[in-house]
Amino acid sequence: PRRAAAVAARAAAAAPAAAAAPIGVAASFVAPAGQGLGFYTGEGDGYLYCDEKRVEDIRAEVAASPQSTPGPFYLYSQARITANYRAYQSALEGLDHIIGYAVKANNNLKVMQHLQALGSGAVLVSGNELRLAAAAGFDPRRTIFNGNGKLPAELAQAAEHGVLVNVDSEFD
Repeated sequence: PRRAAAVAARAAAAAPAAAAAPIGVAASFVAPAGQGLGFYTGEGDGYLYCDEKRVEDIRAEVAASPQSTPGPFYLYSQARITANYRAYQSALEGLDHIIGYAVKANNNLKVMQHLQALGSGAVLVSGNELRLAAAAGFDPRRTIFNGNGKLPAELAQAAEHGVLVNVDSEFD
């Protein structure tokens, strides 16, 4: 009975927030217009936002840019990436650690440069990813080369750059 009462109390506390969200949108993805973090629906206006800007306005800026090509584009929340990195940093405070960005997850140069500027290391699984990490400016001493089936030339390249190599098998 006590547990059921606690569950009911939590549900009642969450009900007002859920009611404020537009239909089909989780309450955690609704924020005052222009004041949220990451991607969210603006409270009251219903527009999709990325950080402080309406996605529709960003789309218009991209289309008007002289460097722009017609068609779709990738949009990332720099504030969300930063907040996520800072959360890992905070959780690991006081421990000897390397926060490593998996280059295979997304090799967008601007995203990688931003994470590198925050202090992130890089996690790689190929020589090509090593070249991309170097282009983004990652510190080789905070770069980890993982995965099985590493080619001898890739291992030599990693060693030349001073990258940490995770030896998975006798073939590495």
